[in-house]
Parts: sequence; C-alpha cells; structure tokens
Amino acid sequence: ILSAIPQLDSDTLPVTYNDWYRPPVSISWQWQLVGEINADYPVELYDIDLFDSPAELISTLKAPGKKVICYFSAGSYKNFREDKDRFSTTDRGNFLDGWSDKQCHEFDECNTLQSFIDAGKPVLNAEYLQKYSDNPDEHQALCNAANSAQFSTLILPLDLDDSSRFSCL
Repeated sequence: ILSAIPQLDSDTLPVTYNDWYRPPVSISWQWQLVGEINADYPVELYDIDLFDSPAELISTLKAPGKKVICYFSAGSYKNFREDKDRFSTTDRGNFLDGWSDKQCHEFDECNTLQSFIDAGKPVLNAEYLQKYSDNPDEHQALCNAANSAQFSTLILPLDLDDSSRFSCL
C-alpha cells in the first residue's frame, strides 16, 4: 500500500495537490478498526486501520465508489503491533494509553474543531457513552448538536468492532 505513494523529488517541487481527495463537510462514514470489516454500510467514506487491512479489502470498499482513508497513530507507541521492535527506543514516541483527541461532545471540546468546518474540512467525530445508544433523548440531543455544527458524528462501541453503530447523518 505504501509503495504506491509518490515520492517527492526536490527537483520537481513545488507539488500541487489539486487532484488529491478531500472529503467534504458532513460526509457519511464508517469507522471500524477491529474484526472483519463490514463493507455493507451505505456511506461515502470508510476509515480503517492501515496496518491490519489487506489491499483486497481496500479494493472491495472502493469498488462501489466509496473512499477509503486509513487510521494511523503518529507519534505514539503501540506495544501490541508486530513491528514494534523495529523502532529504536528514541524513535518510539509515547506509549498510547487509551484513545483521547475523540468524543468532543462528551468532553465539551467541539468548539475547538469548528475551524475545520469553517475551512471546508470534515470533522469525523466518534462518541462512546452508553447513554447516547440507550437513551433516545440523549441520542437526539447529541445528533441535533452534531448536525447543527456540521460534524460527521458516529456513536460507536469503544472497541470499534462494529458491534453497534448509530450515525447522526
């Protein structure tokens, strides 16, 4: 997968990015990092784990016109990855403890993301609190706020294993 990424040649700079995919604001999406990826959602965008996703999966997702982006964690160390020993201690970054920089509604941080919407970039937000799944009023209030802000918000299980999914779009 990575071998298909063009290498930058300093002799040919500047590079223009006009042909690169830019997801729109308020895009429908699915995020799954664990288990067999469910390719059946009628969404425009899939976010999957680059490390664990074979090229065949990406081709399957893209065949009907869906876009695929791949999750990766830059600057953190995941001791469960099989390539973990290929990095020197000084290059590893910090151990990733938990999954913070998500749940903007739960942590009352959505206002810090509004500049992305203002710049025409989507905010792909995931919320995990059980109350959003169990309580229709909480679910509706969350979705009303997310849709008003033009955030693409999903209510997902923390394991990101497709055991449940609610979309606000």
